[in-house]
Amino acid sequence: MRVLFSLTTFLFFSLHLLAQTDLSDLFATPTQAEIDAVITDWESRDVDVYNWQVEASTTFGGLDIDVVSHDVENDPNQTHYAFLRYPENYDPTQNYPVLIVNHGGTGGTGYGIIGGLQGCFRDFVVAAPSFRGEELRTDVLNLGTFTSDGTVSEFDRDIDDVLALLNGVLANVTGADPSRICVFGGSRGGGVSYLMSARDPRINRAVVYFGATDHITHPGYQEHIENFIDTGMGGLNPPQATVYNEAAQPYVNGLITLAEARHQLLMRSVYYFDDRLPLPLQVHHGAVDFVVEVEHSQRLAAKMNTNGIIAPDFEYFEYPTGNHGSGIDPNDERQDLICEALTLTASVEVDANCITLLPNPFTNFFVINGLTGDYTIQIIDASGMIYETLTGVNNQIEIDLTTLPAGMYFVHINNDNHSNLYVHTMLKMN
Repeated sequence: MRVLFSLTTFLFFSLHLLAQTDLSDLFATPTQAEIDAVITDWESRDVDVYNWQVEASTTFGGLDIDVVSHDVENDPNQTHYAFLRYPENYDPTQNYPVLIVNHGGTGGTGYGIIGGLQGCFRDFVVAAPSFRGEELRTDVLNLGTFTSDGTVSEFDRDIDDVLALLNGVLANVTGADPSRICVFGGSRGGGVSYLMSARDPRINRAVVYFGATDHITHPGYQEHIENFIDTGMGGLNPPQATVYNEAAQPYVNGLITLAEARHQLLMRSVYYFDDRLPLPLQVHHGAVDFVVEVEHSQRLAAKMNTNGIIAPDFEYFEYPTGNHGSGIDPNDERQDLICEALTLTASVEVDANCITLLPNPFTNFFVINGLTGDYTIQIIDASGMIYETLTGVNNQIEIDLTTLPAGMYFVHINNDNHSNLYVHTMLKMN
């Protein structure tokens, strides 16, 4: 009987070993063609703002606050809600930097996400979104609770929604400065901040706490997911759960192809789009974070440093006893970096005031006047796609956009001395 049991046990484990899942192809290092395909996908997304509405308003702590909504992809059944806070002593004849604040988790957000932003943050236009399928809770503002439509879409369609919100702020808040856009967030909000910054070149500074950077080649993820599929044991932390839910499980079950599964992982992996991140960029992570492993930030920091991007353009802060949200105090460094945006226009104000772009709105072309010295001009649409780059421009120039569709475009004008010296919003009519 003992021999029979041993033989049966041996056969069981032999068959189990033969049936083990091998996901090597899914977790292989991405090719340049795959990276380019993700960028093409991002640029195809509709992130224009539709049906912008102010749902409720109040004044709290000396600041005017709105709950705003907009429809995603012009679909009235996909309405997205956010907080919008105006600067202290808001004057629509003045320009103000814009700050997007992205929350963590999947449980929605409340007023506290912006209520604690005091000091220099009171001089920003601040927007804080809920994500798809989540609540926006106004808490002490007593304006009710608003639920964004749609199903949860982590590190994918939530990015589209926040970029559309940003476009709504720029289009509807007089004085919101498209040349001074900052983002920050932690955990899921950190991942959203990374990815929206990689997708939209108008964002020119970011602060991220404990955000996941790599869902496709992060060390140990392949083995952990394979073991989970084979045994159901081991558990999954949030980044691993995203890998499993969005790619590994549907791929193993034959619901999506290998190429589709890899696309899902790569599009959530800012590690492979580090060259598109804004500078300055600041990253904070606790060394004993069991929710999002510290290696996510360590590997990105090592890659940035290897590429010659160091302080003050890129700074990484690691907290030896820090966990996920505890034992971490990035506030001073975060505030210093973001609040520098308040002074960015001072040295270029005279140059910018000499530059004109007319007519606006325009039908087919507009003319830029007032350029002295050598400038680089970029034409960028609302999704962040760069349509044209002109270098060495030092005089009047006519910009012909006859072949482009109607919509909102951003003109970036830079010289050798300043980054994003001048950004102007242009509206193309049919």
